[in-house]
Amino acid sequence: MAKARRFSLREEKRRIVREHPPIEVELDNADDDGADRPDPRIVLIQNPVSWSDEVLELSKSDPVACAQLLLGLENYEAWRANGGTAMDVFQIIEAESGVTTGESKPSTAG
Repeated sequence: MAKARRFSLREEKRRIVREHPPIEVELDNADDDGADRPDPRIVLIQNPVSWSDEVLELSKSDPVACAQLLLGLENYEAWRANGGTAMDVFQIIEAESGVTTGESKPSTAG
């Protein structure tokens, strides 16, 4: 019988974050008043493989609250000011990671 592998949760979480970095989205280069800013705002969306239980639950029950939690309220307000929606957040996540909202990646264990 094969010996069980031992994992360090902390090290596994670090590896997962390293292998699945956040998704970077550049917002338009304008403030709420329409004036151009020198640098565009970059919003980071945490990759679903590193979501907390709270985010996973919200992704199933309240996508707007989930998007707000993922982006942070200030970034979500900027996201909305640029015409973005919570659904856009999840469509980008699906396009970049292949994970559909409320689902996890399929197991490849045989």
